[in-house]
Amino acid sequence: MSGAPADKDPDRSGKSMHEQLRKEAASWSSSRSDAAVRSADELRVPAIPPAVRRSGKAKAAPEEKPVAVAKKPFSMSYDGVTTREHIAYRISRGAR
Repeated sequence: MSGAPADKDPDRSGKSMHEQLRKEAASWSSSRSDAAVRSADELRVPAIPPAVRRSGKAKAAPEEKPVAVAKKPFSMSYDGVTTREHIAYRISRGAR
C-alpha cells in the first residue's frame, strides 16, 4: 500500500491544521467585521446634501388637456341593422 507521506504523529498534524484553520477564520472574521463597520459608517452620511434636500421639488408645467371630442357611446353591431330592428327580429323568431 503506497500512500502520501504522513507525519508520524497524527495528533500533531491535526493540531497544526486546526491552528491554521483557526487563524484563517479569525482573519476572515476581522476583515468581514471591518467591512461591515465601514459600510455602516458610509450609510450614516446623508446621500443628498442638506441644501439640495431643502430646495424642494421643481413644479412641473401644467399639461395641456386634449380637446374633448364627442364620441358615440359603445353599441353592438348586428350585421348592419339597428338595435331596434334586431330586437324586433328576435321577437319575431320567438326569443324572449
